[in-house]
Amino acid sequence: MSIPGVRTNDGQLGLGTTTNESSPQELTSLSNVVAIVAGQAFGLAVTSSGAVYSWGYNNDGQLGNGTTTTEKSPVQVSSLSGIVGVAAGQSHALAVKSGGTVYSWGLNTYGQLGNGNTTTEKSPVSVSGLSGVVSLAAGADHSVAVTSGGTSTPGARTTTASLASERPRTRRHRPR
Repeated sequence: MSIPGVRTNDGQLGLGTTTNESSPQELTSLSNVVAIVAGQAFGLAVTSSGAVYSWGYNNDGQLGNGTTTTEKSPVQVSSLSGIVGVAAGQSHALAVKSGGTVYSWGLNTYGQLGNGNTTTEKSPVSVSGLSGVVSLAAGADHSVAVTSGGTSTPGARTTTASLASERPRTRRHRPR
């Protein structure tokens, strides 16, 4: 798998160094990657076995490994398995299992984790009240999910520009 280059002062390319790269580099420490996403200064990958790996800046627990230690190389998010998709926001992350269950972790200032509070989580937590999810996306301070019925479920800081809602500028800490 090739990772395009540029700035890597926090290890966000997952190459094991903080050397800036001006061209794509091979990330040889991971294989069978089926999905990859990038947050502000961190990355996540899902393998064909459903394992999740993370790397990069980790000040807010966005790597999901239970710490706030920055990782220059991919580390497994050991509490997750059977994952089919991931999303990365500015400093938070989401994962969906094959059955449609959602997990979230990282910065939660605006309730972007969808777990009903604004507590930052360093390890994945299950998002209750949300099932049948087939797709996830994350913005800087918000997250969205699409369920198998085609319903969009916004959570966190909501504005008319970022999410469709009949009540713009309302913070939602749980999916509705």
